[in-house]
Amino acid sequence: MRLSDRELEVYRRLVLGEPLTAIATALCVSVKTVSTYKMRLMEKMHVPSEAALLRYAMRHHLFDEEEDI
Repeated sequence: MRLSDRELEVYRRLVLGEPLTAIATALCVSVKTVSTYKMRLMEKMHVPSEAALLRYAMRHHLFDEEEDI
């Protein structure tokens, strides 16, 4: 499974707890576009929910370098 740079950025921001509206504003896209990226992430990673995405990131220590969580 390979994530695009944009998918990875959306994933990182989700893990940091940013709401979809804030992610959309930061990336200069619509909330619907961010939702599409999130759905693609879930499909590619074969997880059923956003919570499962977050658990995966925590379990595998993704984005651990983010110290301002």
